Amino acid sequence: MHFKRQLELEDVARHYINASCRAACELTDLHDFELAFSKLDWSKRRRCSRGGWYPKQGGAGVSISMAVAANPTNGEIIRVYEYKSFDSSPVIGGFYTRNTEDRIAMHCLHEVAHAAQYWRYYLKKLSPGEPHGTVWKSIYAHLRSSILNPQLPDQKTLSKEYQNYIESIESPLQRKILRAASL
Repeated sequence: MHFKRQLELEDVARHYINASCRAACELTDLHDFELAFSKLDWSKRRRCSRGGWYPKQGGAGVSISMAVAANPTNGEIIRVYEYKSFDSSPVIGGFYTRNTEDRIAMHCLHEVAHAAQYWRYYLKKLSPGEPHGTVWKSIYAHLRSSILNPQLPDQKTLSKEYQNYIESIESPLQRKILRAASL
């Protein structure tokens, strides 16, 4: 990926990090939430993003694995997955898209929700709940509903197009792998 494109995608990530911080402040327990730290990491060895509490950085923060989040879609329909326990949720679950920016947005919102969850715990002394429990899910649902979900393309249409694409693949093994991945 060219350096100029990396800079463009970093701007996208910063936009979604900032937008999700503003949206989190709309929630009662988070009205004065702010991040102390954010990092956009392009290391190919880095396989996951993280949101949480960074004591050495001064508080809540996010570290986004840009090599994973910004993997180009090249205009093809892709299925973006969430954790299996809530991937099928229409609000916080996985989705179909053709846009790399949508996947970046999902990573940023997901990790800011974790940062907000732990900010509540360390600064407000409120229970953080489980990492992907009800507290986190309510924060993430608010972020997804107010920022990402309204801009996603029609999911029924893209799902049908994706399934048609899978059916057009000649290799039975490749079809089986893609079908299993989209369940």
